[in-house]
Amino acid sequence: MQRARRFPQRLINCQRFAWFTRKYDTSLPKSFRRLIDLTLRGAGIGIVCLLAIFNGGVATAQNYTQDAVFPGYHWQPSFANDGQRFAHLLPSGDDGTGFWRDEHGLSTWLQIDFNNAKTIDEVDVYTVGDYLGLLTQADPSATATFTQYGASSFEIDYWTGGAWTAVPGGQITGNNLLWRKVNFAAVMTNKIKVVVHLASDSVARIAEVEAWGTSVAPRTNVAQGANGGVATAQNFTQDAVFPGYHWQPAFANDGQRFAHLLPSGNDGTGFWRDEHGLDSWIQIDFNGSNTIDEVDVFTAGDYPAVLIQADPAPTDIFTHYGAAGFVIQYWNGSAWLGVPGGQITGNNLLWKKVTFAGVTTSKIRVVVNSSSDSVARLTEVEAWTPAAPTNARLDPLNCREERDWISVFHSLITRWQHGSSRVIRFPTTTIVVRRVRGSGSAYP
Repeated sequence: MQRARRFPQRLINCQRFAWFTRKYDTSLPKSFRRLIDLTLRGAGIGIVCLLAIFNGGVATAQNYTQDAVFPGYHWQPSFANDGQRFAHLLPSGDDGTGFWRDEHGLSTWLQIDFNNAKTIDEVDVYTVGDYLGLLTQADPSATATFTQYGASSFEIDYWTGGAWTAVPGGQITGNNLLWRKVNFAAVMTNKIKVVVHLASDSVARIAEVEAWGTSVAPRTNVAQGANGGVATAQNFTQDAVFPGYHWQPAFANDGQRFAHLLPSGNDGTGFWRDEHGLDSWIQIDFNGSNTIDEVDVFTAGDYPAVLIQADPAPTDIFTHYGAAGFVIQYWNGSAWLGVPGGQITGNNLLWKKVTFAGVTTSKIRVVVNSSSDSVARLTEVEAWTPAAPTNARLDPLNCREERDWISVFHSLITRWQHGSSRVIRFPTTTIVVRRVRGSGSAYP
């Protein structure tokens, strides 16, 4: 690791920081995936960072203004998560472009999918200012307003896993702010959506959408075969009973939450089935001991719904073939115990999720004790490790591109609180901030 240069004078603003990088030739490479050792000694702050701010958000939209409508202008949804909170400019500099625009009628939506689950507690929506104001190449202030082109009514939604739900306080009406910040009690989600309901000319215009919070380390389904889980069962329907069909227990942890299909496509197969009488159990041994706090049980749907090749929604139900009663158990080292809330009766859901305080175990089993025809049918069993959030508050979690590094350091400095040390972790970034005194030698 190279020793960092000392900053020659007190850091005042981003412009001076930019001057520093030019003067001392410390500009970052195009790829951020390198170790940068940097000290702002004059500001009294030491920063050591492995900088790779690329948060993986993907923007899509219900529709957008095509390039051919206004030649030379560009309105793709990806501009709304490129890290720039204001309009881009035409090469001539006399008009704005480079934000999401949709003239196909309201309501219309812009959606941003994260690269994994996030816990978010703030969404910021930046809309477009009036002409000539939209030519300003700077972030809008919290009090900046519009009268013409901005979104005056919109809703901020997050995906619960089965449905879109508005974030608390996310239904905005009578808006005239270029920058609308919405804070709320934290929710976990893997995507958000901004639905524009009203604008003065019925055209949606959004310059940027940001989602702030903490990144959540990906959870692991330790029951899945790909992760070392091994499924066995008390019994199962043998292949010879229904030639061409297959019902081995291994189908219940193959990663597919719905039935496989026969080659003809006219019936379901490829899930665990046992017609030898209830109670009957399926067991999954993990690849070692794991702490889990959620088990999901997916049962078989009615015909012809069993043919659907997609994950069931949390509200999807069955009337015929699913498991109406079952018990979820874990091995404590010497005996089988029921997980808290794992005794299920009167079930009609295709997907039954059971969450509980974490338990450490090497295996689980599901004991089916009730179904309409006394046959056990499960398409998938999942066991999930707890989420492990990390502290990541310096960059919007939905950012698509590698953001302007100067603004990142500016954000770091303005958010830093005096103290001995602070560590900020991104999915691929660790920033260590230390209070340093004086202006001695370069920070190691």
